[in-house]
Amino acid sequence: MRSKEDSQMVLEHTALRAFHSRGASGNVATEDVVFMLHGMGIETGVDLEGVVRAGEFITGVLGRPSMSKVATAMAGGGRKKNHG
Repeated sequence: MRSKEDSQMVLEHTALRAFHSRGASGNVATEDVVFMLHGMGIETGVDLEGVVRAGEFITGVLGRPSMSKVATAMAGGGRKKNHG
């Protein structure tokens, strides 16, 4: 498990990279960030599947497809397990 200081540093670095990435829209799906953090061994306390379900509800109401890579993969039948 990483310390809170390590987690904060990773989040700040990730946010800065996303902000400065050429061609980036500036929007990052919450479920993609949670999946990444869990994959890095950072405990978030966030229920990944719950976030995906919330995103499915919201995109359904808005009539838009999800831009989340994780949500798209999970909707494809093989539900990825929460790394954390």
